[in-house]
Amino acid sequence: MNKLRIESDEQNPLLLHFYWDDDWVKSAYKSLFINYLKALQACVEKEEFLAKFQEIEARVARKEGLRLLARKGYFGSELKQKLILKGISDDTADQVVQHFEQKGYIHDGNRGESIVRRELKKGHGSQYIFQMLKHKKVSSDEIAKLRPLIEKEEKQCLYAYLQKHSSALLRQDRRKLVTKLLRRGYSHESILDVIGFGIN
Repeated sequence: MNKLRIESDEQNPLLLHFYWDDDWVKSAYKSLFINYLKALQACVEKEEFLAKFQEIEARVARKEGLRLLARKGYFGSELKQKLILKGISDDTADQVVQHFEQKGYIHDGNRGESIVRRELKKGHGSQYIFQMLKHKKVSSDEIAKLRPLIEKEEKQCLYAYLQKHSSALLRQDRRKLVTKLLRRGYSHESILDVIGFGIN
């Protein structure tokens, strides 16, 4: 006798709960698993169900991961979080991200460099960029690799930012200008090197 029972969540109809012998076993999003319910219902032992669920979860996680990557680039940590929010287990999300990294679909270094250059072009300084990368859960090793690029190009981008906004910025007194640049995330050292004064 089949001991699996599948129920929709009363509060969230998009969510399914799987019970075996009336004990909760798994939960998953209906949209990801709807095409695999018959395969799961065919399981006659709990161990068989768990193995089948894991196999299907890996399949749907790869499919969902590819769908997300087709829309935009993600850091590995960002993609993992997206998959977990879709109900994919932590271990499976990790495995899928590693699989995509091996295939070359995710390359945190290339994405990190692209984001760094974009933010520098927008007129944001190194401190702002480091905080943003941490917020995106980029690994400390990856940030360390990007640090030389950020520090090398920060001063050049500060020059460009000052030239672009020179008429408005030069009307401010020097203290206010330095404060504004610090708020944009420029390091005090870069500001001193580029405009030759600090906060007294």
